[in-house]
Amino acid sequence: MLCNVNIWAVIVSAVVAMIIGALWYSKVLFGSTWMALTGWTGVLSTEEKKSIWKSYLIQFIGTIVMIFILARLLFLSGTQGVMYSMIMAFWLWLGFTATFALGAVLWEKKPLKLAAINTGSTLVSLLVAAIILAVW
Repeated sequence: MLCNVNIWAVIVSAVVAMIIGALWYSKVLFGSTWMALTGWTGVLSTEEKKSIWKSYLIQFIGTIVMIFILARLLFLSGTQGVMYSMIMAFWLWLGFTATFALGAVLWEKKPLKLAAINTGSTLVSLLVAAIILAVW
């Protein structure tokens, strides 16, 4: 236990969140639409191929931080049970992730559909993490 947070539950949740992200942005789900909205072709340069592991590592660390904060807030608020943990995760997503993404739509003129795809992945990851944290 680190700060009353089960670090193994956080790590497992982060791995699951990375899997959710991989599926979310695959062509099976939203990958094709995401690529069209961002203009990315999916072709990586030799240099990008060599360093892509760094991007995955940094993303994984960021995901661990996000889920650790969720776990810590669940503990500090005394939230217990799967449903209440998911409700807390939803409100945190709405209050921070969704509202922050709104800025990209308003000021960067990014399509709302792109923001929905990007924030949707985070929402699903937080909800699944809340389940894992609650039952672990």
